[in-house]
Amino acid sequence: MNFRAAESLAEQIAQHVGQQIICGKLSPQARVQEQKIAQELTVSRGSVREALLILARRHLVDILPRRGAVVSQLTAYHVECVHDVYVPLITLFVQRVAVLASESDLNLIAGEIQSISKMIARNNPRPDEIIRGFEKLAWIGSRVNDNIYLHEILEDFHALIARIGYLGMQSRLGASGKTHEFLTALLEAVRCKNEAAVAQLIKAYAAWQRDRVVLAFNRG
Repeated sequence: MNFRAAESLAEQIAQHVGQQIICGKLSPQARVQEQKIAQELTVSRGSVREALLILARRHLVDILPRRGAVVSQLTAYHVECVHDVYVPLITLFVQRVAVLASESDLNLIAGEIQSISKMIARNNPRPDEIIRGFEKLAWIGSRVNDNIYLHEILEDFHALIARIGYLGMQSRLGASGKTHEFLTALLEAVRCKNEAAVAQLIKAYAAWQRDRVVLAFNRG
């Protein structure tokens, strides 16, 4: 693989390495070697170093003295901590979308929710496609949301949430129906500008997802 777009080179590298962490190809505490990545992608070690700083900000790697970058730990404890911080933030984000979204925005959101529901309902759904669907949904919401600081914070959390979500997708029991039901109800709450319903729906669904991932850790 050879990246050539100089303007966003570090970001491209970060996305490439980040995807390997999200899908589990790079295990927790595994070293992320600058030289190996630089050779693989035909880029400079300086660009890789910059990408690793991006990944550290996104909570996917830890940069340790004398060891360099290692894949960050992800345990049941980390999932609980992320849940406690992320749920209030994403609730505020969606509530702002409910207040500000136009009819055309809502139509875009509805179309993406329909696409995600179809992907999840397949016999062998692809987690990477589903994650990209949620990324697009978040992008639509970010165009509507008027709080730049909230958007920046959630942007740094996004990759970590995708990593946890990927783990959640490994447990398929009831996932398709539950997620479709959640997305459909959330869209209706957003259309009605019902901020209280948005909060209740997100709280319940996030707790369900958290419990599935924690259960997967406990079984492991």
